[in-house]
Amino acid sequence: MFRYGLPDTGDERFLASVLQTSTKAGDMAMRGETLVPDPTTGYTFSYQLIGSDGYLLAEIAMNVEEFTDDAGNTRQGLAVVWIKVLGATKLDPAANDPTTQKRRGIGTQLYEFAAEVACDLDLPLLSDSQRSHFSEAFWLKQTRKGRSVPIVGEGGRLFAEPFYQAWNNLFNATYEEALKTMSASDADDYATVAVSEWAARLPRPVREKYWETERYMLNACGSWRDLSGMRRKKR
Repeated sequence: MFRYGLPDTGDERFLASVLQTSTKAGDMAMRGETLVPDPTTGYTFSYQLIGSDGYLLAEIAMNVEEFTDDAGNTRQGLAVVWIKVLGATKLDPAANDPTTQKRRGIGTQLYEFAAEVACDLDLPLLSDSQRSHFSEAFWLKQTRKGRSVPIVGEGGRLFAEPFYQAWNNLFNATYEEALKTMSASDADDYATVAVSEWAARLPRPVREKYWETERYMLNACGSWRDLSGMRRKKR
């Protein structure tokens, strides 16, 4: 359920209205991908993004939470707890092919969808206080472009598991591809260098397990249209 007197997620009419009025949900439907509510996580909102071919492409979970802004005010916001982009990971794990896990902008579209849900609820969209390297990179980009503001607070916590999963997938895929033209030793060296260069482009925590900023908050509704930076139209 929504806390603090907000609508109950069990209200199917409310869920349907959010999906119907969301531009991003409509865009994904036009691409043959469907957002399916997944109440099993226990979060305020959670969805699975299913492709037209039955592939599970991504998952998103959002939670209504209280937070303290830098002025010391206690407020409510809609926090993106996680976005998991699974690439072409089929529901059957045996069908997984790591070489097909390419960036398609799905994560950004789900952030845009989350922002529209937050606007429907008249709440600010927040990052979680625990973030992966990829989530931190997304929010840093929005801050650089003036679309979000940092709430420094007591600093955020690092969620490292997605990084290690991506490292292993990328290394294995790169190694297997390199083996087609190199010896095993050379392929291992090549993959190690390639993945290290990829990792070096990601943000680094200020301490081993902490980010400098506790949360990020997206600017007011209507001040953005496309978080990828390719389009910037006012709604």
